[in-house]
Parts: sequence; C-alpha cells; structure tokens
Amino acid sequence: MLWSPNTIYKGYWVAQCRYTRNNEQFHGIMTVAGANQSQAIERMRQYFTAHSGQYTFADYEILTPLVTYIEQSSKLALPLVRQVREQHDANVLAVLVDERNLTHPRPSEKGDIHYAKGQPVFSDGVHLYAVIDSGEYHRQTGQYLVPMLHGSQLPWQSLYQGKTQDSLEDQAPYLIHLLPNRAGEVFLEHCSSLSNKGTLGIFIHSLKSFTDIHRQLRKMTYLHNKPLNSWNFFRFYDVSHFMPFIESLTHGQLLNVVSGVKAFYGYSTNYPDGVKITFHSDYLYDTRPREPLFINEKLYRHYAALTLVQTLNKAKQLIAQCPPLSTSSELSGSADLEAFCLRIMNQAFLSDISQTQALLYYVLARHACTQNEALWQSATEQAKPYEANAVTFNYHRYRYCLSSQGVTP
Repeated sequence: MLWSPNTIYKGYWVAQCRYTRNNEQFHGIMTVAGANQSQAIERMRQYFTAHSGQYTFADYEILTPLVTYIEQSSKLALPLVRQVREQHDANVLAVLVDERNLTHPRPSEKGDIHYAKGQPVFSDGVHLYAVIDSGEYHRQTGQYLVPMLHGSQLPWQSLYQGKTQDSLEDQAPYLIHLLPNRAGEVFLEHCSSLSNKGTLGIFIHSLKSFTDIHRQLRKMTYLHNKPLNSWNFFRFYDVSHFMPFIESLTHGQLLNVVSGVKAFYGYSTNYPDGVKITFHSDYLYDTRPREPLFINEKLYRHYAALTLVQTLNKAKQLIAQCPPLSTSSELSGSADLEAFCLRIMNQAFLSDISQTQALLYYVLARHACTQNEALWQSATEQAKPYEANAVTFNYHRYRYCLSSQGVTP
C-alpha cells in the first residue's frame, strides 16, 4: 500500500443523518468515534438521547468509516479531517457538522437566486448605482478615485465613515449614483473599458434612494466572522466574493442585502462578459424581519476551500510539466488528472500533511511512483532523516523518486 492514514482516523465514522430539532427538520453529517459500526451506532444514540429536549426524531441513512468516506469524497476533505482531529483532542465522541435546514432552506437552496449573462445599463424606473473599490481603481488607472468623483457631477459617498474613512480614503469603497445623463454614461463607459472589471466593483439596479441604498450597503462592509470570532472588512463589491456570500445567507439575512434591489451586475472569471444577479420577486418588497449579517460556517468553509483548490490546480500544472516516467500514473485527460490529485490530497490529509508546499511535493512524489510500491517505500526510507519537517520530508521523497529513474529534479 502506497500510503497509510494516521491511526486516529481509523477510529471514526461518518453518518449522514436526518433529525428533527426544535420542530425543524435537518440533514447533517455526524462524525462519531467507534471501534466498530455497532459502537458508532450506540454513540450516535447516546448523543441524541442526551439532547432529547431538542431532538424529537433522529436516524441515519449511511454510516461509513471516516477513511473510506474521505477516500471516496469528490471534495477536498481537509476541513472535515481537521474537525475530527479537534474532536479527538477534545475527547468528544460525536459531533454534528454541515447541517442543512430542510424546513427553512437557504434561498440559494430553493432556487431564489438567479444568474444570467448581463451588463449594467440605464433603465427606466430604476436607479443605477455603482460601488467602486478606490484602491483597485488606482491600481488599474493610476488615478485616485476621489478627485475624479469631485469633478464628475455625480452623487457619491464613501461606504466607510469616521476614522476608518479618514485612514482608508484611497482604499475605501464608494457608492456612486450613475445619473441617466452624459456624466453617468461617461463614467459607466469608463468603468466598462477597464481590463479587470471584476475586482473594480459592482453595479446595482434599485428602487431605493441614494440615502437608503447607502444605509443598506454599509451593513456589508464590516462583518463578524463567527467561526473565528473576529471582525473583518468584506469586499462584497467584488462578484467573486458577493456570489458565495449571498448563497450562504438565510432568508432574513438576504432581505438585508436585496430589499428594494432589482439586480446586481458584475464581472468575474466565470462571467468575463458580465453577470446579472436577480432574486425571486417576493424579495423586492418583503417586509418580514431581517437577520444580522455575518460570515457563517458555510462562507468560512468556502474561503478555506479556495486555498486548497489553488493547491490542487498547481499540482495539476506541475504534473503536466513533468517528464514521462515509467512508474508514473497514466492519466488520459484533465478529468483523470484532477481526480488523481484530489484523491492523493485527501490521502495526504489523512496522513496529517496539510502545508501547501508539503502537499505539492507529496502529490508529485505519488504521481512519480504510482505504479511502483517498492519505489515509494524506498523513497520514504531515504527521506526519514527529514521526517520532522513535512516540506523537506516530502521533497526528498519526490527527489528520490525522480533520481532513481535518472531524472534530475
């Protein structure tokens, strides 16, 4: 066998559960400690029994050993591995994670958020606003945004206030009302002509006045990060951040963002020609209670996954550049290569390898000797003096796999 997981993870199971809590139905994942399936089931029962005041029904659909679950996963599983490690260190037998509320699903889960190709235009009956990142504007044009706005004859105001605005004037986001006149047309054409429009800002069709939309948008500039218990500036005006943000929100939270808004517009890697983001028509005038905005577990996991995806893509790129080796995997295409890298990275997580550079060397080494277990064992033995440092250890594994085949790393 070319790899062996940390023995800690062999003592855990993953259950896909359905349960009723406080009269609402949920689907979730439970990670549970157990030497065998029977013990894992018993500890699941103990968990729900201990919280019987909250849970009136609970059952599991599938129970899988953690190692098998992660090996078969189509997602990078580092967050789950880290959660199990924390669970083990805290001596907690069962933990519910990745919950979905089936009684009150998120708007994104109900299909209330719609994406289509589209660009900002002037339209009768609605205001056209822009939120522009002044730091990005300066990077792309070499000019400062505020002096330009002073001469634009357009209504504008920073979304920062007080000392924050004083210290970050040239990095702050600014709300600009694009009036349906020559000044507004010139500014829209100017923004549309920039090479990296995606990071510049976002455009909004709204029924609300400048004052009201300013008040609404300010709520998104500085958010509490609940998983880390910290406060963070948030660039909602970059579509690559805005889209995962709105998809993470509950109904009451989304109302805080889209009330009175007919559409958001922006640009991103996936939408180089522009995206129009709209919502179910009920949100336009919905007066039901709002809920506070914050960075929740779903959004936090999204950002954590981005770094892992970048590492996976880097591994694919490096493997594609590797010289052909007699012991390397035969991967027929991009999909095969991605599946290989994902599987090997998940195995690395189960071996407690998570640092980016160590991951890259591990994946490259595994690719170089996939067809030769003896070579992998020899590489591991040769690298043992460096075992205290994961990066150096896996680099020497990779180096040995190449040099043994006459290739200079």
